[in-house]
Amino acid sequence: MHPLPQRSRRMLVLLAIGVVSALLSRTAMADLTVPPQVQKAGQQKSALVLAGYLDATMYGADPTGAKDSTAALQQAVNDAMAYDMATYLPPGTYLVSNTLDGKAIGQVSGCLTHTSIGTPTSVPQSPSLMGPASGPRPLLVLADGATGFGDATNPKPLIHFWDYVASCPPGEQCSGWQGQADCLMWAVLRDVDIALGKKNAGAIGVQFAAAQYSYIENVSV
Repeated sequence: MHPLPQRSRRMLVLLAIGVVSALLSRTAMADLTVPPQVQKAGQQKSALVLAGYLDATMYGADPTGAKDSTAALQQAVNDAMAYDMATYLPPGTYLVSNTLDGKAIGQVSGCLTHTSIGTPTSVPQSPSLMGPASGPRPLLVLADGATGFGDATNPKPLIHFWDYVASCPPGEQCSGWQGQADCLMWAVLRDVDIALGKKNAGAIGVQFAAAQYSYIENVSV
């Protein structure tokens, strides 16, 4: 039996790799669990979703700034956390009137939830909001005179990312706006611009209390 020429062997290897890749891709798409809103929009197999990004415009976030996008953005952030995805905000202007609350529900003992510490199969579920890595960035605009943002002695954030625990043992820092900051990992805020509007003397652009693997990048207020 004569050995196959080198070129033929390469072709067979490439063919085998292609078949395996196709099977793995089909399996991944078949088994991928996505938020109901993604299914409703028919975007289960879109490149963005398969890459792990959840487009907030699928929830009704308005990039023209004509209508309030607070509820849509909040639901997108919530679903991205729940389904282990990253909230993506395309370029545009988004009007908001209340805090976007990225609240991860954590545990005090060992940072077991929503972090890199825990069981080998655990997946971090942390808040995220990101625009495109290049080109125009999305702009979040706080509505003028938004409720709760007018008192400089009682500041209120437009974006608040934190790790919440229901009860905190003595000696641990788990309360206040920062929550259990040393346990919020993998939280991301990047490539987003923020405008705080008029008559919002108490407005804070970002409150972000987090630990390792979390970061803020290319954000202006």
